[in-house]
Amino acid sequence: MIQTFLKQQDFHHAFSNATLGRGKHCFKAGQVLSVRIDQVKSNVVSLISHIDNHEASPHEQHIIIRRETGHSSINGDCTCNTGFNCKHVVAALLHFIEYQQQPLLQQLKQDQTSTDKQPSVPENQWAVWYQQYQRRKKTTPETYKTIELPAASDIPRQPTVLYLLQPLTSAASTELFFSIGLYQQGLNGWQLIKPLTGNVTTHPALTREDQVIIGALKPISDMFAFDKRLQPTINSELLKRLITTGRAYLVQTEGHKLFLDKSRHASLRWAEVKGHYKLETVLQNTSKNWISLATTPTFYIDETSGACGIIEQPLDSGLFDALRYMPGISTSQFDELSGFIQQEKLSKVLPLPSPETTNTPIASPKPKLLIQWIESHYAVNAMFVYGQQHFLAGDTTADTYHTFSVEQGHSVTLKRDIAQEEALTDELLNLLATFIEHCQLTTDVSLPFALPDAKADPISNYQFFSQQLSQLTQKGWTVDIKDSGEKLFIEPEQWSIALQPETQSQVLINLTVNIDGEDIPLLPLLIDWLKRTTLQPDDPLPDPVVLLHPNGKRWITLPAEDIAPIIGILVELYDRPALKQKPGLSLPKAVLGRIHQLTEQLHNIHRQGDKALFGLGKQLSHDLMEVVIPPEGLQAQLRDYQHQGLNWLQFLRKSHLGGILADDMGLGKTLQTLAHILYEKEQGRLRQPALIVAPTSLLENWQKEANHFTPQLTTLIWHGTDRMKLWSQVAGNAIDMLITSYGTLQRDAAHLASRPFYLMVLDEAQSIKNARSKAATAVRLIDAQHRLCLTGTPVENHLEELWALFDFLTPGLLGNKQQFRRLYRKPIEQQENSQSQAELTQRIRPFLLRRTKAQVAKELPAKTEMTKLVCLTGKQRKLYATLREIMADKVSSLIAEKGLKRSQIEILDILLKLRQVCCDPQLVKLPEAQQVTQSAKREMLIDMLEQLVAEDRKILVFSQFTSMLQLIEKELNAKQLSYVKLTGQTRNRQAVIEEFQQGEIPIFLLSLKAGGVGLNLTAADTVIHYDPWWNPAVQQQATDRAYRIGQDKPVFVYRLVTQHSIEEQMLMLQAKKQQLADALYNEAPTVKTSLTDEDLALLLQPFDHHE
Repeated sequence: MIQTFLKQQDFHHAFSNATLGRGKHCFKAGQVLSVRIDQVKSNVVSLISHIDNHEASPHEQHIIIRRETGHSSINGDCTCNTGFNCKHVVAALLHFIEYQQQPLLQQLKQDQTSTDKQPSVPENQWAVWYQQYQRRKKTTPETYKTIELPAASDIPRQPTVLYLLQPLTSAASTELFFSIGLYQQGLNGWQLIKPLTGNVTTHPALTREDQVIIGALKPISDMFAFDKRLQPTINSELLKRLITTGRAYLVQTEGHKLFLDKSRHASLRWAEVKGHYKLETVLQNTSKNWISLATTPTFYIDETSGACGIIEQPLDSGLFDALRYMPGISTSQFDELSGFIQQEKLSKVLPLPSPETTNTPIASPKPKLLIQWIESHYAVNAMFVYGQQHFLAGDTTADTYHTFSVEQGHSVTLKRDIAQEEALTDELLNLLATFIEHCQLTTDVSLPFALPDAKADPISNYQFFSQQLSQLTQKGWTVDIKDSGEKLFIEPEQWSIALQPETQSQVLINLTVNIDGEDIPLLPLLIDWLKRTTLQPDDPLPDPVVLLHPNGKRWITLPAEDIAPIIGILVELYDRPALKQKPGLSLPKAVLGRIHQLTEQLHNIHRQGDKALFGLGKQLSHDLMEVVIPPEGLQAQLRDYQHQGLNWLQFLRKSHLGGILADDMGLGKTLQTLAHILYEKEQGRLRQPALIVAPTSLLENWQKEANHFTPQLTTLIWHGTDRMKLWSQVAGNAIDMLITSYGTLQRDAAHLASRPFYLMVLDEAQSIKNARSKAATAVRLIDAQHRLCLTGTPVENHLEELWALFDFLTPGLLGNKQQFRRLYRKPIEQQENSQSQAELTQRIRPFLLRRTKAQVAKELPAKTEMTKLVCLTGKQRKLYATLREIMADKVSSLIAEKGLKRSQIEILDILLKLRQVCCDPQLVKLPEAQQVTQSAKREMLIDMLEQLVAEDRKILVFSQFTSMLQLIEKELNAKQLSYVKLTGQTRNRQAVIEEFQQGEIPIFLLSLKAGGVGLNLTAADTVIHYDPWWNPAVQQQATDRAYRIGQDKPVFVYRLVTQHSIEEQMLMLQAKKQQLADALYNEAPTVKTSLTDEDLALLLQPFDHHE
């Protein structure tokens, strides 16, 4: 027994000396108006006091005194500006010690003695309980009880915010007090650092969750550094959030941490205790030490385990909480109790106590849903099972029943749990109310409940049977259905799919199901169903089945797993406003792979129609391709991957499908395409020419490659001002390949569109990545039986570029632009949706063939060397022609004046200027050259570097002109491409080399003289010689900086050579006249040789000589 609550020395733990002094003065001045003992429980007493505030309203204090080991803690809340443990609290406590503490202790001692001697309940306790209950009923609910809490969660930091909860029970309720503070984990547990106030919202220890909780509690009080009552009407969601932090504790039960547990059912029953009737509250699966809180809904806290949760019970939460603390009732108080029961309408839940209601054991009912067919509808009712006994809901004629007890060996009487039955009935009625609202019915919610007419409204019936029943069974209900014998919902016996060709690129699909021998077209029904939904591509079907209504009588139920693929096709390929109801559906032939997957998933599927289309679907689904023998006339040995590319091109041709050959640069896209065209010619199918569209700089390269690898193909370049003179050859099918540029195609679209082509090939097809560009518009005008795109970069900036290519190749494969944005671009680029990415990849997989150098490295030699021809155009071409003519005259004059041998230095300078024009006119220190900013070779190099960097390649770029490297640097900076550079002016050569070898720098610019020897650059896998050198051995040495011992990757070597210029002639001289090349290169040649007039004529040939 506590000897005292508060001593004078306890004040020094809670108040400063100044506050104590002012409080004593306040007490002695007689400002204490009242001090009322609010609650007393165990070692805690709460006070409510009022202190005179002169002319204003009195200050009110709420004070908690908690007796702990050796001392008492004081937490006082005041309405004054100080707010916490102020002078008013001191004055009220001095008044309590002076006048109230001793009487309280004496009363507690007497009560304890009386309780020990006499267990009976004083008659006046009922009146006290009833008065407090009535006063509590009139309490106005707080406005903050319905506060909405945003989602928020965070990881607590150190120090940590803790929530301490203290339940205090009065005569008619349990109230919850709380305090909030910053605590630090110490050797002896949590140590208080400082209390928290409601104004503290930015402390580092506060998580986002703490800020949410404090914001919700703030309307209760701005101060949380002391115990403060949580109003009984507060929403239980706030308690859930507070407990979910994992930092909520009960202070009176050795600091139990609270945790959320499942909801529990509560029931009320009478128990006789020594002549009095005591109302007991039984909560399932909890200890005896539990409290209820009159939150909304009712909340429980198990003081033994710390478990917390919702109480499932049919009463108002405040009434339920009060009933828990109802004192024992004697028979003389039955009239008062009966009036209370009638007043609160508790007769069904709480009958008057009697021997039958007190001594008979209560059994738990098992709920059963009874569903019976009555004429045209189903009737639903609830039944409660007690062993072999069954009672309909609402039937209270017998609240007890007899059953045989195996354990006792005789018949026993058990009591029905009417309260639990009513709770379960309410559970069913609430579910029916949700069902009525969802189905927009006008039926009353009562039992028995009649479902809508099954034939007039089968959807509501199916909704009930498929969803509401499953919810009840999950809650422990059993279901007993007595059907009508007539099936309203029928699953198909067999599926049938029919494929018929509609055009070369489109196929007509029919899907039917067989019901009782009748074939029912499914696609119109699915389209009609789809129009009424808001399904998005990634959305799962809302129900486990899809209901289709073909004839107004019965409903077809299609399992979602079976029908989802075809619905997915409809959602992806069509906008709902464009869907039309017709027996068949016209789809791009390219989707046959997905149709094949659908037929493999469906059970009992029957295939009808064009067998070739089913075969094509299987090929598309499983990447099955026939192996063709390369054309006999091909002047090259195809590597394995190139042969596979030819097989793929033939597969596309046979299937009338378009595709993108997207191999890495240098893997032979041109060779594979030429082999394909030659194969078509040898098979007799190339009856109209193939049209090749390429950038201007590649036109002659195409013709040269064709002449080299496929000399049987007759070619014609459609370009230049005199091209119209060649139209007769084009119109008359006199050629196999017509080669033109994108610009020329735009200008001549009307002419070229007037005749059909067998095949149209777009090289560097990213030129039409903007679907609204003139080039993209022009290529779509051409009549071509087959279409093919070549590009190593089908996507450079965004996915819509890919759509533009496929819209040219196979319109409809990826839908229109708006559909593509909705289905793929937005989900992938903005939402990073991996499922959409996978679906797009799967969709285009059969129609895009890409091999990287790493993938085919085993088939490549250790070093692959290629020459890329550059075609001069515009002002650069004109400058070269003018300068060549001037220099040719000058060379003639020099030879005439000094002779060839004595003129070599001057001649080399002349040839140097021509080579510089080929590289970049800015290298030539002539006014006319400085006005020309165009450089075809520089542009080609930058394009190559962008592609190679995108492929994670590491590149060496050699040039003999350091000034050319400076021009390249400007371009790389503009493109934000990282690089390092090494020339004769580089001081710390090794640091630059290591930065390239070990770092992330992808490009190394080197002068041929400074970087051509003595370096080990095996990090590189690509070498580009920007300009040719007279002596091929020097370039070979430069190449060997990367291609040497220690290199573990294939090396690709590119030589950029200006076509029909001195550079192209230099290559010929390297092979045919090595001695001439040595003579031009060496200042003091070791072999005797001389330049001839024929050699110089070769080097100074005009462009016209080649045209």
